Amino acid sequence: MLAKVLVHRETDSRCFEEIFKTVELALRPFQTHRGTLSAYGTCDLSLILLLIQHVIHHLDFARGDENESRICSIIMRLISLYPSNNEASCLLSKVQLKLKDYEGFKATFDSSLKHSHEPALAKITKAQYYLLTGQIKAGLEILEEALSENFSIQNHPYFCFVKGSLLLEMVRNYVIANSHYESVR
Repeated sequence: MLAKVLVHRETDSRCFEEIFKTVELALRPFQTHRGTLSAYGTCDLSLILLLIQHVIHHLDFARGDENESRICSIIMRLISLYPSNNEASCLLSKVQLKLKDYEGFKATFDSSLKHSHEPALAKITKAQYYLLTGQIKAGLEILEEALSENFSIQNHPYFCFVKGSLLLEMVRNYVIANSHYESVR
């Protein structure tokens, strides 16, 4: 089934359909053995999370199609099956950010941060939330917190992307303020 996902890339909708079929098939054993990692183990969960990340990365959330609700329901099922797995909660918070559901994001994020084994990575997502809501200073401060908890996080691509985006937004705000100042001077 995974081979079909990788082969059918001619259209996003066809690719998404194959991914959703694969995830449904992979989740089927978990529904009968809820809460156990029996013979299916972590491999299937890792595959599901990888496929969901692919969909989130390529899904056009601005269009507002049914794939948004499908991906949210799959992630919610994963969270109910694996409440201690923080990765599914992080994926849900990323989807909520893309959907501009800031209240839902805040609730999901706060809940997942309590159970996080890697709070520094979770704080990068919080910094992205601050970026999207225009709270640049708060975003940079939480990145500094993440850096103080785990210095090697500075080499993580997600950290670099969010920090660069925050700094770029700060420069844009400065340029706008400076041009405004020059115009009224």
